[in-house]
Amino acid sequence: MALPFSKDFFTLFDLPVAYEIDGDELRRRYQGLQHAAHPDRHGQATDQERRLATQLASYINEAYRTLKDPVTRARYLLEHWGVDLNAQSAVTDSAFLGEQMMLREALAELRAGQGPKAHLDTFLDDIVGRLQDLQAALGQQLSSAQGPLQKAHVTYDKMRFLQRLQEEARDLAEELG
Repeated sequence: MALPFSKDFFTLFDLPVAYEIDGDELRRRYQGLQHAAHPDRHGQATDQERRLATQLASYINEAYRTLKDPVTRARYLLEHWGVDLNAQSAVTDSAFLGEQMMLREALAELRAGQGPKAHLDTFLDDIVGRLQDLQAALGQQLSSAQGPLQKAHVTYDKMRFLQRLQEEARDLAEELG
């Protein structure tokens, strides 16, 4: 069994190193790799071979989860191209920061029960639309490793903020039933 642990996630799935990927193709390649590496297929193997198969299946799962999600894929790509994402947030856009304060206040009001659940659905739809716009912008910015990586870092930070806000709003929606 060939162990591709040293391969980057794009190479593992035989995909071009790019932000825009074909999700269906990624899923097909993931299923093929998982089928070949799944530990159950190695029941007659030695203990070491079964451990390696389990590690490989885990690695394939991690790679798939990373590339499947637009935000984690952006993080992976930016790090792949040497951007330090642990540095202080690159977002200095005062209009965006103001919008985020407004969105946080709106979510706090929804959490406090001020407004019907339909407002929460509208809030979530707005966040999804904003995320899609940022994903499109990031796709343009990351169309090559030579692209404007500082702009991409800012866009990624904005996406992370909106994704966290979306998760909080979805948690609230679950609480409200």
